[in-house]
Amino acid sequence: MKKLIIICSMAFFAFHYSPTKAQGLYFGIEGGYGLPSGVQDIQSWGMQNGTSTQTNNGTNNSSSRTDNSQSFSLGSGATIGIYGGYMVTKNIGFQLGIGDKLSSSTTSTFTNTSSDVSPLPANSSTSTDNYTLTGGSSLQITPAIRLCAGGDGKLQPYSVIGLIIGTSPTATWEDKNTSSSTGNPTNITDEVQTISGGMMLGFHGSIGLLYKVTDQIGISAEIFEDVMNWSPSKSVITTYTDNGVSQLSNMTTSQIETDYGSSATTSSTSSPGSPTQSTNVHFPWSSYGFRISVQYSLGGK
Repeated sequence: MKKLIIICSMAFFAFHYSPTKAQGLYFGIEGGYGLPSGVQDIQSWGMQNGTSTQTNNGTNNSSSRTDNSQSFSLGSGATIGIYGGYMVTKNIGFQLGIGDKLSSSTTSTFTNTSSDVSPLPANSSTSTDNYTLTGGSSLQITPAIRLCAGGDGKLQPYSVIGLIIGTSPTATWEDKNTSSSTGNPTNITDEVQTISGGMMLGFHGSIGLLYKVTDQIGISAEIFEDVMNWSPSKSVITTYTDNGVSQLSNMTTSQIETDYGSSATTSSTSSPGSPTQSTNVHFPWSSYGFRISVQYSLGGK
C-alpha cells in the first residue's frame, strides 16, 4: 500500500507541473465504514470445517438448549483507499480505485452445563467455547465508470459503477474452550486457524455528492454497496495449546492443513503427511456504508 501511495503521489505531481495540464484528470483519497451485507450464519463455517456444530451463541443444559443466530460478513469494517480517473466529458469518466479493508471480528459463545446428583457425591461440569472469526485485510482494485451531473456548479451529484477485484484475502478462526468439573482443575484449549488463498470478483456501486471548495479541490460524501463472495484455497492451524502448552508438534500435516477445491477425494489409506482435502467453503465479503473523500482535479474546470 505504501508503494502504491508513493507511485500515485509521483504521478500527481508529474501531471500537476506538466506544461500541458490534462483538464479531465483527478485524484482523491477516501475513507469510510461498511456494515455487513449478504451475511451468513457463523455456524455454517464451523459445520463446513468439521468443527462442533455448536458455533452459535447459546446455552445447553440437562433440561433445555437455547440457540441464537450470529451472522457475519468479512467485508464489514473500516476502509481506506485512493483513486484516480479521467473525465472524457463533463458527465462521463473512467476511474480506478485501490483500497484496503481493515480487519473486523465476529464472536459467538456456546456454553454446555451438566449436573449429576446420583450417585453421590454430586458432580457438575461446564464447558464454554468462545468462537472468533476475523476478516483480515484485502487489497481491492476497482475499475469503474463515473457519471456526473451538475455541470460546473459547486454541487455535483455523481455515481460510480464498476467491478471489484479482491486480492490476497485472509481470515482467522479461533476456538477457545474453557472446561471445568467438580474436583478437577480448569482446562483451557486454544485453536487458531489462518484461512487464505483465492481471489474475489464482485460489484461496486455508489451515489455521492461532490462539493467544489475551489476549482481544483472538492470534498465528497457517498453511500456505497460492495457485493463479493470469497472461496479460500487453504486453512492452516497456526496455534493449538492445552493449558498454554503447544500441541502442534504432536499433530500431523493432515490434522493441521486443509486444502479446498471444487472436488475432494477421501482415500481409505491415510496420508498423515499431506493436507486434508475438502470441498470449497464460502465467506460473504459484502458490505454497504458511507465514504468521504478529498478530491483534486488537475485542470480545475
